[in-house]
Amino acid sequence: MSSKPKAQYSWVVNGPLALLPTPLFQTGAIDQFTKVASGMALVHNSVIRGLNSIYLQAPRVQPHDYENFIGYSLAWYELLNAHHDGEEDFLFPRIEAQVGETGLMDANVKQHGREYKFAGQTLVDRMDSFKDVLIEHLTDEIPTILNLAQYGDRLDMLKLMDEDGKRAMCSLSKFHGLRLFFCNDDVTYENGMHAAFPPAPKIAKLVIMHLFTYWNPGYWKFATFDKWGMPKELHYAGPK
Repeated sequence: MSSKPKAQYSWVVNGPLALLPTPLFQTGAIDQFTKVASGMALVHNSVIRGLNSIYLQAPRVQPHDYENFIGYSLAWYELLNAHHDGEEDFLFPRIEAQVGETGLMDANVKQHGREYKFAGQTLVDRMDSFKDVLIEHLTDEIPTILNLAQYGDRLDMLKLMDEDGKRAMCSLSKFHGLRLFFCNDDVTYENGMHAAFPPAPKIAKLVIMHLFTYWNPGYWKFATFDKWGMPKELHYAGPK
C-alpha cells in the first residue's frame, strides 16, 4: 500500500466525479436534518468512489481480470440500485406522509429515472452517458434534506434514516453490494469526524471487511480502500 497523501490517489485526482462535502463538516450544526443530510452524503461518496474506480480502471483491465472486474462493477450497480429503491420505496414516501405533502420529493424521484439511460459500446462510454446526471442527483439530495428543516418536529429524520439504512443493508448481498460499500467508505474523511459511520456494530464491520473477502476475493483489488479501511491506489492506475 502506498504511503502517499490520500489527495494524490488517482481516484481523487482524476475523478471523474468529485466527492461531496458533508453539511456537518461545513457548518458544524448538529440538528437532525444536518446529521441526516451528512449521512446521505457519506453514502453517496461510497457510490462516487466506486464509480470512479470503475471508470478509471475499465480501459486498463487485462483480459485475465475481466471476470473479476465485471463482478466488481455489478456489485457497484447493486449498491446504487438498492440505494435508489430504498429512497423511492421507503424514505421519500415516509417523508411525504409525515409532513402531509404528497409529491414533496418528486423532483428527486424524477432524477432517479434519468440515471439509467445508458448509451455507447463500452463501459466507459455508458458511464459517460449518465455520470453527470448521477452526480447532479447525488448532490441535489443533500440540500433537499436540509430544506426539510422547515417542517421541524413533524419529521423524525433520524428514525427514518436509521430504518432506511437497516433496510438497505438487509437488501444488499453480503458478498457483493454490502462489501463494495465498505471497501469504498472512508473512515478518515473530513478529518475522521465520520469514523463511526455507518452506525453498525464494530464486530459487524470487521466481519464484512475481513471474513467476507474470502468470497469473490478477486473483486476487491479494484476498490479504493483495503480491508483495513486504508486508502490505496487503484489496481490498474497506469496507462492503458
